[in-house]
Amino acid sequence: MSETFNIGGESVGAQIAVPHGIAVLDIHDGRWALWQVSVNSSSGPLRASSTNAIVTDGYDRAAFDCVAYNRPVLLSERAQIECSEEYVLNSVRMNPETFLRDCDSWVSSLQQLFWDVNDRRLAHNLQLSEHRKAAKATGALVPKTKRLAPLKDIDWPAPPPSSMWESDPACTKPASEEALRIARGCIRLLNYWLDIESDRTRKNRSHFHGSGTAIRTWPIPV
Repeated sequence: MSETFNIGGESVGAQIAVPHGIAVLDIHDGRWALWQVSVNSSSGPLRASSTNAIVTDGYDRAAFDCVAYNRPVLLSERAQIECSEEYVLNSVRMNPETFLRDCDSWVSSLQQLFWDVNDRRLAHNLQLSEHRKAAKATGALVPKTKRLAPLKDIDWPAPPPSSMWESDPACTKPASEEALRIARGCIRLLNYWLDIESDRTRKNRSHFHGSGTAIRTWPIPV
């Protein structure tokens, strides 16, 4: 069964099939720079990387569709001012704040689950200790149940600074250069989520596997 995700962009109710990554658009001096960021595992674990870029003189729908296929689009501040193409403006838009909020909701949920599991382990050990004391006092057999070791604290990854993908409408850099800079920020954004998923799916963290053991490429609200 296919899934759709609400990206939280400016298009009301916009949805997209499981995103392949993010597309970036910057416009300056009539030049349209499109940069594609994708999540793939061609060289090992799932990671985000830059996979395509097209620079055109003005709007080219074929180029836009090629780069933005199955990806929400992040428009730079300059692009938001310059772009008047309804097709682009009505596309599914990338909202980094929503993306980070959904990542944070998972970190908070997983951390609470971590604490709950540790609390249950502590309660188990206290109960076991009481049972052993009672057994010794009455001469009964001491329970053979083992104590449970506390879980090791998790050092969750920190989110990248928003300055990596935010832009300035007064920027004078060529469109290709600015689009690349923003795309690199999107790579960091996607890899931040993948790092969370990598921590969640480790073999020794079965208490987190209720959401599956496969790394998910896009966060959804908990």
